[in-house]
Amino acid sequence: MTDPVVIETGHTYDRSSITKWFGSGNITCPKTGKILTSTELVNNVSVSHVIQKHCRANGVVLAINSRKRKSHGDVAPDSLAAKGAGRLIARFLTSELITNGDEETVYRALREIRVLTKTGSFNRSCLVEAGCVSPLINLLASEDSRIQENAMAALLNLSKHAAGKGEIAGEGLGLIVEILNEGDKTETRLYAASALFYLSSVEDYSLLIGENADAIPGLMRIVTGDEFGDSAKRNALLAVMGLLMQPENHWRVLAAGAVPALLDLLRDEETGGELTADCLATLAKLAEYPDGTIGVIRRGGLKLAVKILSSSEASPAVKQHCVGLVLNLCLNAGNDVVGVLVKDSVVMGSLYTVISNGEYGGSKKASALIRMIHEYQERKTGSVEPSFQRGRFIHAW
Repeated sequence: MTDPVVIETGHTYDRSSITKWFGSGNITCPKTGKILTSTELVNNVSVSHVIQKHCRANGVVLAINSRKRKSHGDVAPDSLAAKGAGRLIARFLTSELITNGDEETVYRALREIRVLTKTGSFNRSCLVEAGCVSPLINLLASEDSRIQENAMAALLNLSKHAAGKGEIAGEGLGLIVEILNEGDKTETRLYAASALFYLSSVEDYSLLIGENADAIPGLMRIVTGDEFGDSAKRNALLAVMGLLMQPENHWRVLAAGAVPALLDLLRDEETGGELTADCLATLAKLAEYPDGTIGVIRRGGLKLAVKILSSSEASPAVKQHCVGLVLNLCLNAGNDVVGVLVKDSVVMGSLYTVISNGEYGGSKKASALIRMIHEYQERKTGSVEPSFQRGRFIHAW
């Protein structure tokens, strides 16, 4: 580690490593699995001083100390000439897309544009200013799968740019959803799913995506599709989670069959640990509302969650999200769910294990569950009044 930075969760990473992580389309904390609302990097001054002290003591020279640090993806050329050249290239490549050139000319220009969109916000800004978004959207309708793929990949990268988001959501949302469902290549469909995730970070665009009748079902088809690997399923789930940040999309995700689909994935022994954590996190979000709780309980989700929570093989991140799910079930279904937990002798030990792994963010929720269980047990003896309401979904499971 040469250039330590802190992200939203409080964890410290080397700048180059976490920048590569974000640049690959990930929007979670690598250690905790938490979905981030911001990818801003903050210099960890104290750790940096320790590194510098160590290097001075051991005769190591760090190149990072000799240049100005900038936020990831925000490096612009230092000279006016270089900036001008960047804008000139962007205008030229954009013109190649809108002139009546042959498909090979368009394809070559698209490849160059795709590379530029991956190399920082300055290049993305130049391309947006050059009017690149509209022709890229038009090329999504191309019958050439290479052109369609590269256009969608470029739009994915431009969706990380503030101005790019607005143009893409305003002109291209319908076509992106079509690509999500009917793209010529699997990779192209996955790029569309990731673009929807970045667009969903803006409230108005999240609502627009949710209102498109084919958007959420298309994402869920990736989550459930046998042809997609865990990484692809996780990216689609991240987009769904982004949409769930708006309460208006909650019923739409339920209507798309998210609860049974996610529970089936959790029951599948081939589902990896990271995907398991994402499934539980999504179910926990859905269970924040009574209709989501009913859906989870009626399909055996409570029993499954308790099984996962009690498993010695589950990772701390998986158990954290599992606790979040069980807590929301308790808050909405009250005594009926807590009574089930009380009958399982392993649950309390599992909750204390989660507390001991407090860095994963589940300790407060685990403590709340333990408190509910204790109050339930004490109330059975008539010694205390409950601090949560009687459940409304008796025998729902």
